[in-house]
Amino acid sequence: MKTMTYKGYTAEITYSDEDNCFVGHLINIDAIVGFHGDTDEELRNAFENMVELYIETLEEPENLA
Repeated sequence: MKTMTYKGYTAEITYSDEDNCFVGHLINIDAIVGFHGDTDEELRNAFENMVELYIETLEEPENLA
């Protein structure tokens, strides 16, 4: 299993034969966050965009505890 890291977040990457693409999920967080891409570049972009979105979501006032 391959991993990727960005801004302190890590994702586990697998290949889906059923979908014919790479699938990733952020790990060690209190949410289910997934992304996918057909190439390494698409996967990297999707991962970084998802991390940015996750960080933005955490900073929204209604999500602050």
